[in-house]
Amino acid sequence: MIDNFCFDCARKHLGRANVRLYEFLSGDYAEEFWHAVGEMSLAEDHLILVHPKLSRMIRKERLQMMEEDNYYPDLNKLISEITKIAIKEAE
Repeated sequence: MIDNFCFDCARKHLGRANVRLYEFLSGDYAEEFWHAVGEMSLAEDHLILVHPKLSRMIRKERLQMMEEDNYYPDLNKLISEITKIAIKEAE
């Protein structure tokens, strides 16, 4: 587990996961699915200590993606949710 809290890091990892999923869905890069899974896990780690609910939201989507064929989470929605909370906390 990563021991530092970071909204920006979590959003970066989710953005990278999104790109990797698009690569996977293109049909040319089967291994990108697992890279996306790893990026989502890293995003979870950056939130778990301060925002466990957000971390669990990402984890739920990651596990569902791993368990169900043809399920791909809306990572932009997760990024938006993190951004809303980050803005609120910055006020």
